Amino acid sequence: MSILSASEQMARPIGEEIGASNDVAQAALLNGFCEMLNRTCEASRRDMQIAFFTSKLSPTTRSVLVTIAAFCEEP
Repeated sequence: MSILSASEQMARPIGEEIGASNDVAQAALLNGFCEMLNRTCEASRRDMQIAFFTSKLSPTTRSVLVTIAAFCEEP
């Protein structure tokens, strides 16, 4: 049995809470996650980290992220 950090233990419950919240909280969650990932990882390491966690995403999550990405491309 492994010992998880508080952020590892709370990641899903926080995501569920913010997923049911308003647009401001949802944007803040995504902004914080993406900005920290960008700040703490060099480009090649960031790509590898993204590959690691995307391999663990559910089909529903993948679908929602594709939709979010499509909205991000609109002017």
